[in-house]
Amino acid sequence: MPLIFISSESKNSRRQLAEDLAKKLGYGCLCREDLIEEATKAGIPVGKLEVAMIKSPAMSERLARQKERYIAFITAALCERAMEGNFVYHGRAGHLLLQGISHIIKVRLVVTQETRIAEAMTQLKLGRDKAVGYVKDVDEDIERWVRYFYGVNRDKPGQYDVAVNLENMSLSNASAMLCYMAELPDFRPTPASLRALENRSLEARARKKLALDPQTENTDLKVRAENGVVTVTYMPRQPGVAQIIPEVLAGLAGCKEVMCTMATTNILWVQEKFDPHCEAFHQLNQIAQRWDAAIELVRFTVPPDLENVFGGTYVEVDQSAEQALAGTSNQFTAEPPKAEYNGGIEDDVESDKVKDVGGVSDTIQELVNIGRSGGAHTIRGNFHTLLSVIRGDVKYSLIVLGDLFLSKSHETQVRLTRELGGYLAERVGVPVITSDELQKKYLVGKKQFLKMLLYSAAVAALYLVIFFAQGPLLPFLGDTEHMQQRIIRMVAIFLFIPVVAYLYGTVTSLFLKFLKFE
Repeated sequence: MPLIFISSESKNSRRQLAEDLAKKLGYGCLCREDLIEEATKAGIPVGKLEVAMIKSPAMSERLARQKERYIAFITAALCERAMEGNFVYHGRAGHLLLQGISHIIKVRLVVTQETRIAEAMTQLKLGRDKAVGYVKDVDEDIERWVRYFYGVNRDKPGQYDVAVNLENMSLSNASAMLCYMAELPDFRPTPASLRALENRSLEARARKKLALDPQTENTDLKVRAENGVVTVTYMPRQPGVAQIIPEVLAGLAGCKEVMCTMATTNILWVQEKFDPHCEAFHQLNQIAQRWDAAIELVRFTVPPDLENVFGGTYVEVDQSAEQALAGTSNQFTAEPPKAEYNGGIEDDVESDKVKDVGGVSDTIQELVNIGRSGGAHTIRGNFHTLLSVIRGDVKYSLIVLGDLFLSKSHETQVRLTRELGGYLAERVGVPVITSDELQKKYLVGKKQFLKMLLYSAAVAALYLVIFFAQGPLLPFLGDTEHMQQRIIRMVAIFLFIPVVAYLYGTVTSLFLKFLKFE
């Protein structure tokens, strides 16, 4: 049975729906106010956060850190309860804290303005005009809260599985409908979704521990967890924290290993198979060193029986694709032959015999050795599944798409990679390029060096021609009597200037790249 998260501005309506639904399903019921009370007892000034956010979104650094402590605490609390058993949660936007967990039904409860105005008039003893103003202010405050904490618009439909409009449906019928949805196979827990929840729980508890510990509460840390391995990324200005982090996380339940890496940003590298000895790896490492970034790996494969990749894009199913994907595995995942698509992050097979088919294990180990590991994920699904691991709380500077859709023809690989790049660029707001474009756009190799020399020679030749041929050029440029000469001169200038600008601009761009200027 799935978890159910209900989001609404109306505290009364969401509480009534959640309690009725929990009673019918035999679930526990948890509300935002319960978690806020626990957070306040833990020393997190939630009230100050709300007031500061309402007054000015540009909060101080101290309150910004309190915000991170609040998110870490609430996420850990939700994960701990989810690991204990199913429940119905109701609040403002709690579903955004557990993105990527497929066995969660995310419900948007829409309550009419008149109902909310009547509630305000009854509960707060307000006149109608003041109640209208109160409801409007509450909506604006919640909108600012959600946007500041999660960076999204709370009314964006794509983040919910279902929207329930109480203008045309009673609470009891809405509860009955959600009970039926809870029985659907689409929302049943799978081994993959349960593993994803375990990873998120470990990550949240690590974040909470680091956020509440006096030694690390004022540091800028990014935490990822995968199969018992906690990867903590810290900023270069805080190198001393690398020795403190393992001490703080010592004894964390479920944590097998703590890895620390220093970075100011992340580069996301998406491929089907990784190789630490390939040219793309060395190129990415050069860029990561220049940007002081960590490299995060995502091994992305499409199930052979999944036709709709996303938004009407279809993948041809053929026998070679099934043979290529069946039975592949690595340290992080194992895909059993002809396994059903489970819609999420794949399961581990904790066995010494598991081969690192995807190359993730070797590549991540090499990144650990050079201090550039940003963690790794293995994803088997569609574009939306891939998007779920690109976290909004992680700063990405670049997304690199490597060798993908390998079982397809070259034309299909190019088309699907291009569509995936457009999909991610539109939704993440980060530059997305292919590994083939990496050298051309960010680095200077042999080809770029040769191109710089040839273009430099061409620019020099043009300037030398102008310098030594001024005798015939000046009369040509100064002739104003003959119309034919004037037309030829205009055409020549029209063609000459863009050519010189292109050659000179290319040389300058390559020279700056060679000097490692961005």
